[in-house]
Amino acid sequence: MFIFVDESGVTNLKSKQKYLVVAFALMNNRAFADELIFEIKDKCNKKGKPINNREVKYHDLEPLQKEVAVQTVNSRYRNFYICFVDLEKSHKTMVTGEYELQIQKQMVHSLLVNMSIKSFLYYRKGEIKIIMDKKLSEEFQKSLKHELQTHLGTKKGVSIETANSKKERGIQVADIIAGAFRAKLMKKSDLFEVDFTSVFQITIPDTGVFKTEKLKED
Repeated sequence: MFIFVDESGVTNLKSKQKYLVVAFALMNNRAFADELIFEIKDKCNKKGKPINNREVKYHDLEPLQKEVAVQTVNSRYRNFYICFVDLEKSHKTMVTGEYELQIQKQMVHSLLVNMSIKSFLYYRKGEIKIIMDKKLSEEFQKSLKHELQTHLGTKKGVSIETANSKKERGIQVADIIAGAFRAKLMKKSDLFEVDFTSVFQITIPDTGVFKTEKLKED
């Protein structure tokens, strides 16, 4: 089993990004991620809007390309989990950029605690491999591995890998999910369809205090 991890946004309010989003994309194999990305590129080519970059990155796509990417993911794939934080509603001392790692770790914790254990039990006899972008810190990688081992109650069969997102299409799928959901939160696009039972929000009402709740659909 593979869990591809990526995020969208930063925790510094001065950047005016408002939301930080982390996405977990669960897949049986890499081949499915390849299929999704190839399909997105093929559809964009047919519509006269080819994606010339090797990497499909939500933020860099043109509006029509974003529409194709989101609709392709939504039509074929729903096995993902999302956690986000609204920076404008967070305690101001926590959203200066200084505590980004702490917030990311809490988001990972919230996701793992709330994810259906059934998602893991089926694969318990095999390896669970987490793959994330190289830009995510080594400390964040260790934290994620520890959280998953604790969640499963075993240290066996759990590994962490970093990869270049240009080469790892599963990370690109996670990037599309995180970016599209963030656009939905910011009311820039309503294309992305999501099962709200798989979306969690953390709030930071005070310094170092985190609360998690399941997002409710408007």
